[in-house]
Amino acid sequence: MRSPLAVSRWPQLQVAAYSLLLLASLLCSGFQRTADYLPLPKWRRQAARPSLQDLLNLLRQQICARGGDAPLADFDDFASAATPPAVKASKPPLAAEAPVTLAA
Repeated sequence: MRSPLAVSRWPQLQVAAYSLLLLASLLCSGFQRTADYLPLPKWRRQAARPSLQDLLNLLRQQICARGGDAPLADFDDFASAATPPAVKASKPPLAAEAPVTLAA
């Protein structure tokens, strides 16, 4: 983040992302921990609802389960459009009167 405006907006983005993640968790499983989450450590076995780390781990697990060979974004067309063609376009031949016009 190099822009002062981006720096000032970063906390709002974090709160929005956190809120959307919590809302998605509430809509999917309510306030309870389901079997979808990773097992809890021994010192935290009585946790009733998932923590932010539990939600992030589940999100990462679901993203990775989409398939290792299927990319999330495909930039192949973008890269091919950005590179100039290897061969220069041929120019049309000049008309007979063109050299005279250019010399004048």
